[in-house]
Amino acid sequence: SYDVNVGGKFVGRFTLSIPGRHNILNSLPVIYLALEFGLDEKEIQNNLEKFRGSKRRYDILYCNEDKGIKIIDDYAHHPTEIKATLQGAKSIEHEKLTIIFQPHRYSRVKFLLQNFKDAFDGAEEVLLLPIYSAGEKDEFGVTVEDLGNILKNEKVVIEKNSEKIDERILNCQGHEVFMFMGAGDISKVAHRIADKLEGKNR
Repeated sequence: SYDVNVGGKFVGRFTLSIPGRHNILNSLPVIYLALEFGLDEKEIQNNLEKFRGSKRRYDILYCNEDKGIKIIDDYAHHPTEIKATLQGAKSIEHEKLTIIFQPHRYSRVKFLLQNFKDAFDGAEEVLLLPIYSAGEKDEFGVTVEDLGNILKNEKVVIEKNSEKIDERILNCQGHEVFMFMGAGDISKVAHRIADKLEGKNR
């Protein structure tokens, strides 16, 4: 929740259901334009609070509040995006935060390698999947191991087989948030595991 002033005049207090300072900043021009077009302040407040975000942006696929297990799917794959998403997650999630990250494109990993150094600082554990090529040839001389070595996070695990991630999460005892990040096909892994958890708890 945050207070909004326009031209030095207090407009009201607004609440978002999606976390992160970046989402608050994104909402400000929306509020301003809605007011300019004559929408009522209460109407803007109600609609913003109902907004659940874009697909694959902090997309909660599964949530078991009793066990404290949550599966989140997010498109973030650039270091700056990852930092912003983790900042938002840490502001509302109180369980252990485990990131399952699929790097996107050999060229991107190669040229942004140093930028990834502190990108995952907010996570308690990082599981790295192989680089998603997105049609690129493997000719940049970079591997997921290089990315793992550059990360400052001590709890980095390189997992070549996504099926082992299924096993890891399905056997979780609870109190853990699993966030799947990347622009490749990692979303399918997140959905697969969320479906298995749903089936397991029916």
